[in-house]
Amino acid sequence: MKRIFLATASLAAVATIALPALAGPRGGGQGPGMMKDRMEAMDTDGDGNITKAEVDAHRAMMFSAIDIDQDGKVSEAEMTAHHEAMMAQKRTQRQAEMFKRMDTDGDGTISAEEFTSKPNRMFDRFDKDGNGVIAIDEIPDRKAGFRGMRGDMPPPPPPEDE
Repeated sequence: MKRIFLATASLAAVATIALPALAGPRGGGQGPGMMKDRMEAMDTDGDGNITKAEVDAHRAMMFSAIDIDQDGKVSEAEMTAHHEAMMAQKRTQRQAEMFKRMDTDGDGTISAEEFTSKPNRMFDRFDKDGNGVIAIDEIPDRKAGFRGMRGDMPPPPPPEDE
C-alpha cells in the first residue's frame, strides 16, 4: 500500500511541479530547442543570463519534486516514479501531436478519410524498390531491429554486462 501511495504521490508531484519547469516555452522534451527551453526555464528573473544561484534553485526544486516523502533522500522507487511520469508526459504529447496532424480539418475528430489519406511511411520504408509491393527480402531482419531498416542507422549495440 505504501508503494502505491508513493508512486501515486510521485506522479502527482512531478506532473504539477517538475514537468512544467522542464517543459519550457516550447513544450520541452525533444528537438533542437530543448536545451534553450530548459535554460530559459532556469532564468527566473528573465534577464537573459543564468546565474549559479538560478541553476542551484532549479536543481533544488527538481530534487524536492522527486523526493516525495521529503526525507532529504531520493529512493530508487521515487526516481522510478519520476522517470515513469516523464515518459508518460512525453507519450501523451506525442499522441496529442499525432492526433493533431491526423485531424486535418481541426474538428476534434479523425474521420475515416483523414485516417486513411496520410501516406503510409512504414510501407514506403519497407518497399525499398518503390514498386508498390513489399517483397519478403525487403523486410529487415528482426535481429537487426527496426532502427536499421532505412539503411542509414546501424542496429543498436548489444547491452553491456554489468
